[in-house]
Amino acid sequence: MRSTKQERKRNARVFYQSLMSGVYDRAAIVAVRNESSNPNIQRCQFFAVIGLGMSKPVVIAESVWGVEGCFMELLNHINDTEQVHFHDDKFGSWLENTFKLKIDYWDGFVFVIKKCQ
Repeated sequence: MRSTKQERKRNARVFYQSLMSGVYDRAAIVAVRNESSNPNIQRCQFFAVIGLGMSKPVVIAESVWGVEGCFMELLNHINDTEQVHFHDDKFGSWLENTFKLKIDYWDGFVFVIKKCQ
């Protein structure tokens, strides 16, 4: 399921705002990786359900650079700031200080994002 950059940007902002202002302190992001015949392309999409009233998952990020590219797009849509790469050792503390978020669980397919107080 492809989506436009404008849709992903709107979905990412609504996702972040609903997490930060909602009653729940955690949200799940599902990383869907699509096969490519080109070994240099690691197409990936982040899906999330925004709020309890929405039953259909929406795309909040998409990239040909894998999970790292999806995180870069997602965080850039939320707040355009200088970023630290996902595989960098400082990413966790940077995410906590900049966005008040923490990756609580990750198994390669699902990220559980927790808001920090």
